[in-house]
Amino acid sequence: MAGTYDGANIRFYLNGALQDTTPLTGLLYDDTNSLTLGVKWEFGTWPVGADNWPYDGQMDDVRVYNRALTPTEVSDLFTAGGGATAPADCSGLGDAHYNDVISGNCYFRVDTPADWTTAQSNCSGDGAYLVTYASADEENKVDGGLNITGSSASFWIGASDIAVDGEWRWAGGELNGQMFWLGNGSGSVQNGLYNNWNTTPVQEPNNVGAAEHCASMGQALGYNWNDRPCSSTYRYICEVSGGGLGSCSNPDGIAGELIYNANNNVMQYCNGAAWIGIR
Repeated sequence: MAGTYDGANIRFYLNGALQDTTPLTGLLYDDTNSLTLGVKWEFGTWPVGADNWPYDGQMDDVRVYNRALTPTEVSDLFTAGGGATAPADCSGLGDAHYNDVISGNCYFRVDTPADWTTAQSNCSGDGAYLVTYASADEENKVDGGLNITGSSASFWIGASDIAVDGEWRWAGGELNGQMFWLGNGSGSVQNGLYNNWNTTPVQEPNNVGAAEHCASMGQALGYNWNDRPCSSTYRYICEVSGGGLGSCSNPDGIAGELIYNANNNVMQYCNGAAWIGIR
């Protein structure tokens, strides 16, 4: 089950599917009483017996977010099951954003052109890095979520062979420093990692003029990858790793996560830095 409130509507979901929507405006009710789940808490007392509306069942993987999840995010969390990671949130960053609640990562598109190094620096200023793709599924979701394939522009991604010519490595995130390709167009995949170099009519990377050391993608080559001079100016895609909202330790948790501490018989909430005990 899931419930959301976005300042205009209350929505109730069951098994990832929207069941009911009730229009409502105004602020959430706020007082000094404890947050309770599975039983009614009324005016500082615990009603006895049937009057406390006990929840008839078991609860696990309880989560509280500081924003209203979208219907797609609720559905994706249900599909992923209890192992899903609380998502980072790129709302308000760049010119368009996409949150992936399954991986926990989020992405944003910047339409002001910059050279590759400046683009990477600008991403870093927002707690991000130039996007790194671990799979075709990730690339397809990001391209669709940011409407990359609806644009005629070219975009920088976070790969280069700046350090050693021909050694293409990712520069950020979980893949930081990992080599995924060795050589030019006739080269080879490294470490079993994903690549999407263009193959026809031009085999990339081809290092024209021995001056192309940064990876881009765009409409000209069907949104496949191309090596270009790092000094070229393109739009770019930034990525924020899951957990960017903060995390807790002992036990590990993501900001917004709510769990039951059986040892102390309390619910505890991860505020992004530490666990906070609640009743």
